[in-house]
Amino acid sequence: PGVCLNGENTQGENIADNGGIQAAYKALKAYESLNGPDPRLPGFASNFNSDQLFFLTFAQTWCDQDYDELMYKIAIATDVHSPAYYRVLGTIQNFPAFRNAFNCPVNTPYTPEMHCDVWTSKPF
Repeated sequence: PGVCLNGENTQGENIADNGGIQAAYKALKAYESLNGPDPRLPGFASNFNSDQLFFLTFAQTWCDQDYDELMYKIAIATDVHSPAYYRVLGTIQNFPAFRNAFNCPVNTPYTPEMHCDVWTSKPF
């Protein structure tokens, strides 16, 4: 509480996160255009299509143990990476494919109409 992330400190990694998710998503779409979509997974995962599983997996990649308050403040002051929570939310906010995958209304907190386009040649 009362501590803000330093965007200047994390800018390079934030750009890399945004470019990385777009490159990975384009690779998924290229694979699917050549091979067709993979069959649905069994069990709980069968409730999700490949785009939704892509974003769930992306988010799970950043699962992290919460810092205590002091460690959180140190990380914000010194780390060039945003905390994992913000790496997920900041990245999906800038990627309309997330909004499309989950049919989210435009201008909800994590699907703003106005967002950054990083290295995007065309919308998905």
